[in-house]
Amino acid sequence: MSILRFYIIFFLAFPIFTFGQNWTENKTLNNPDRKKKNKKDIMLSLYAGINTPFYTKDIVWEQQTTFTYDIGAEISLTDNASIDIRVSHKANKSFSLYQNPTYGEILDLPVSNNFKITSLVNFIDLPVLYKYRIPISVTTDVLISTGFIASYSYNVTTSYDNPRATRSISFADGFDFDYALHLGFSYLLSERIYMSTEAAMSSPLYIFHEIVGDIRLINVRTLFGIHYKI
Repeated sequence: MSILRFYIIFFLAFPIFTFGQNWTENKTLNNPDRKKKNKKDIMLSLYAGINTPFYTKDIVWEQQTTFTYDIGAEISLTDNASIDIRVSHKANKSFSLYQNPTYGEILDLPVSNNFKITSLVNFIDLPVLYKYRIPISVTTDVLISTGFIASYSYNVTTSYDNPRATRSISFADGFDFDYALHLGFSYLLSERIYMSTEAAMSSPLYIFHEIVGDIRLINVRTLFGIHYKI
């Protein structure tokens, strides 16, 4: 009778014990994992670097490398994927004697050994990128980003005819849209702070089409970033 009573108590208590154990494990393990998976981490980013413009056809003006910078926020979608939204500034600086560096228009200018044109085309960009991280160690990830850029530009042209200097500013009629591809690495410094380096290439969307007589611009930026997870 005592043995039968023991088995009855055991079989009645086993489901209760198992449920209690599973509930404890779920509370201590699964809930934090679930919160971690559902939580949308946000990283604030600051980038600085240099911009080097390239053209797909020969040009008669000389280009200079210029400073560039970005600020942005990165919103995680999964453990490895995120949306990277930025506001960035870059500039293309060039020199020419007879040609407008912005649009390639031939200028009717007096011939003078002292005459020179400096053109500084400023771009205010709004990149929206899809970023994917490939972990290669505990602290290092490979970064691949691609997306589109809404870009607004204004051109500052300065004509030098020694000793005179004439400056004019022209603004774009609207936004242009570029394609972007970023490749780089990120390094974990602490639980909340990352550093990164990346090569960022952007070009107008018509780079994929053959347009006779068109001068196509490719901007290649080398960026160094610091990121803080909030």
